[in-house]
Amino acid sequence: DARRMLFGLIVKHEDGPVTRWIYRPVSRVMTAGLVHLPITPNQVSIFVGLLGLFGCWLTARGDFTGLWLGALLVLVAGFIDGCDGEIARLKLQFSPIGAWLDTIVDEATTTIYLIAIGLHTHHRLPDARWVLPSIAIGTVAYLASVYCIYWFLIVVSKTGNSQHYVGR
Repeated sequence: DARRMLFGLIVKHEDGPVTRWIYRPVSRVMTAGLVHLPITPNQVSIFVGLLGLFGCWLTARGDFTGLWLGALLVLVAGFIDGCDGEIARLKLQFSPIGAWLDTIVDEATTTIYLIAIGLHTHHRLPDARWVLPSIAIGTVAYLASVYCIYWFLIVVSKTGNSQHYVGR
């Protein structure tokens, strides 16, 4: 039918196996419900960022309930994260600014979540002197690798799309 054909158009061939087989099936169901609402893809991206930040805050607090709830919220944010691009393609509302907003939210959430896990560990092991330096070193290493990837995408390959390095 026409609906299945339309949703077939939103397939991203650059998706890795985890995204293709775990995240996309869930996000497509969510997108089917969201696409009829008066929301923009950028609003979805901002919501994903706020939900992810709240999950990071819960994770960083140090208690096990916060750890599990925070992880659950970050996971749900990951599922919803696929919806912004799908809605953009279905509503023909894609833009370079929206793509960069999505990318920045993704990278910021990932970075902050890694820091939150480290802070959770620090709260659980306050006498372990290695935790805080490892958070700093891990954060710097992660951000350096992200910088190198985007430097390559922008300077070398002349694109800003984080999907363009796949397969190259």
